[in-house]
Amino acid sequence: MAEKENRVTVTIFGEEYSLKGTASSSHMAKLAQYVDQRMHEMAERLPKIGTAKIAVLAALTIADDLYKLDKQHHRLTEMFEEEWKARKERLTEGQAAGEAAGEAAAANAATAVSEETAAAADEDDRPSPGDAGNSGGDAGVSGRLWDR
Repeated sequence: MAEKENRVTVTIFGEEYSLKGTASSSHMAKLAQYVDQRMHEMAERLPKIGTAKIAVLAALTIADDLYKLDKQHHRLTEMFEEEWKARKERLTEGQAAGEAAGEAAAANAATAVSEETAAAADEDDRPSPGDAGNSGGDAGVSGRLWDR
């Protein structure tokens, strides 16, 4: 599908121009206003030069602005990519450390549970004070629990 062509008439440095393009009419008008402004700034600085030279100098000034912005954009993009890479590496390292720590914690927890289970089994094997001489088959049940 073909893009819609828009038309707009603009005035740049006292001359009318009919523009057409796929950009919106308001966008084209803003661009023309920007060029007009730059040409007027140049004419104020250099009042004795002709319109063609003012246009060329304004174009060079706009090109310089664009060039500087392009370099700045490139630098910022590189900085962003470096920061993204560094954060990604830290996250990966953190996940690896977290997984290792998680595995160690799980092993420690399993060891602790095993030790607690063994200790509880040892306690169950010892007769409690309330169990001595109890023939009711309640051996191993603490007298304290039974009395509650």
